Amino acid sequence: RFLRLCHTELKNLRDRARAKGRAGIVVIYDSLEKLRGITANFNDVLRSAEQLFAGEPQHLQLPVHTLFTVPPSLILRLRTPVEFMPMVKLWTRDGQRFPPGFDVARRIVQQRIPDRAALRAIFGADSDEVLEKRLDRVIEWSAGYPRELVRLLRIAVLDAPLDEHKLDRLLGQAGDDYRRTLLGSDMDWLARVRVEHTPSPADETQRQAADRMFSSNVVLRYQNTTEWYEVHPAVRELPALHAAVERLKASQNLAASVPVTPADGQKPLS
Repeated sequence: RFLRLCHTELKNLRDRARAKGRAGIVVIYDSLEKLRGITANFNDVLRSAEQLFAGEPQHLQLPVHTLFTVPPSLILRLRTPVEFMPMVKLWTRDGQRFPPGFDVARRIVQQRIPDRAALRAIFGADSDEVLEKRLDRVIEWSAGYPRELVRLLRIAVLDAPLDEHKLDRLLGQAGDDYRRTLLGSDMDWLARVRVEHTPSPADETQRQAADRMFSSNVVLRYQNTTEWYEVHPAVRELPALHAAVERLKASQNLAASVPVTPADGQKPLS
């Protein structure tokens, strides 16, 4: 009955729009990407979302064009196509700085604070050179995530004027928000992301780690001709992650150096 009422109301809205000369309506179910549980029921909430978007998709089919946002943690669970809005690419896949991405991020800053003098006052910069360096640090720390960049700007305005010490503290506290979500068992999966730039977990433990890391934006998605993933800057320099990366590289080198012995009757691979 609930679904019938929804369909009826949406058809009525569509027909009213068409009567006014419009092609129809679009309904956007926003903020569903923020759906997440607490520690005690995180997996239960995720399974519920998975059931809704993958197990019972017929309930989402409405008589008008409809867009649903979904929790990023469902990326490894959904078999239905999901379109992502990638982060602004600040680095290439091999870690090289990507200047066009920084230019785009600066335009985001300018849209929020168009007055150059005000921007210099907020960042405590007595020259354009100092301002550019401090903006660079904030943009890098955002990892190309527009929402995070705007959040950092808001904090900067509240704490203005900034100096190097206050900027260090701002970025350090922002990084703590990411590091606080980590468990020691997450490092092996994060190391795979750092080395391979793919989200593929090796086992169920790593998949559960991936669910939480996507939910908290510790891992972010970028796009070239194909998608790739990177760990947030606040996490990349952790000693535990460095150790996990070295372990993974060592195991990959070991696997690559082990000769393959052909079975009886087979020719060795050239």
